Amino acid sequence: MPFERVYELFRNPGEMRSRWDSWKSQGKRPWRGNVYSPETSYGRHRGPAPRSSYSAAVIAAILPYQDRWVIPLTLRPSNLPDHAGQVSLPGGRREGEESSIETACREMSEELGCTTDGLVIAGELPSLYVYASRHSVVPIVAIGTSFPSMKPCLTEVDKVLLLPVDKLLEQDPEHRELTRGSMKFSAPGLWVDGCWVWGATAMILGQLRETLRRLA
Repeated sequence: MPFERVYELFRNPGEMRSRWDSWKSQGKRPWRGNVYSPETSYGRHRGPAPRSSYSAAVIAAILPYQDRWVIPLTLRPSNLPDHAGQVSLPGGRREGEESSIETACREMSEELGCTTDGLVIAGELPSLYVYASRHSVVPIVAIGTSFPSMKPCLTEVDKVLLLPVDKLLEQDPEHRELTRGSMKFSAPGLWVDGCWVWGATAMILGQLRETLRRLA
């Protein structure tokens, strides 16, 4: 099976954490050449984020589900002020003196209505500046030992989507022509449960894809 070594690491989060730390120490240049970067990003996602930006965190929780490993994503309601109707990783703005890990776990618990007690933090991806909403986002990667019961918050989540990790690792991105105002551009992304995933969320997933491939 392709990438079986990656799935073995999921079953041994301690070893994955050790290899993740080793990968981080190699000084890779993040986000450059990301296969999910839209035409219009012009490198702005790489930062540095302006001082006026907000600190935020999201979580890619890799969970066992029906003999596969999946990552929960959320379809946001169409009436939200930011990223309405788009697909996101669970996450949000930091509160008080929270760490990025605390923010990501709190937001996952609030949005998906589930416990995060069974998650093992594997590591972080480099921060990403989302210029559309002025957030500097730290992506947290965690491994779960079981799939938790979920009761999504209806004001924040229209639908929970499950992205199979094997699909992320093995399939190349698709491209769609999008229109924003008078601008037309090509955006790479992927389909998950009939929903199009692109932009910052797809870029974070693309960075995770590259990292997992290197860890293998």
